[in-house]
Amino acid sequence: MNSITSIFAKIIAVLMSFFYMFVGGNPEKIEVRIEDPVTTESTEIEYIITNYTGKTVYADKFFTVEKSVDGQWVAVPFAEDTATEEIAIRLLNCQSVTLTVDLLGYFGKTLEKGEYRLILPGISAEAEFTVV
Repeated sequence: MNSITSIFAKIIAVLMSFFYMFVGGNPEKIEVRIEDPVTTESTEIEYIITNYTGKTVYADKFFTVEKSVDGQWVAVPFAEDTATEEIAIRLLNCQSVTLTVDLLGYFGKTLEKGEYRLILPGISAEAEFTVV
């Protein structure tokens, strides 16, 4: 990254920090969201992680998925012999990254209708979603 790009990135990060502080955002937070609808035919879940902590954060790609069953969160088991990636992702302040969960690869199936949450324990963040 050249020096002009680096300076520009720092200016944008500072401006975004002020924006979130004064417009009602939470600058001490890592946000995870799932924008696209997830259906029983979906073979992947695309999620976005955004860092609003005011500092650089390193996140791994490890995740769990839980389903709400009778008001209790129950882990969706990984398929037998499934391995998760242990890759660190660096997120600067106010930076976002889009990642994908391959449902067939990790769970060996698509998800049934219901309420779910994607948990990223390494950064203490989660996103709830509905499978329709």
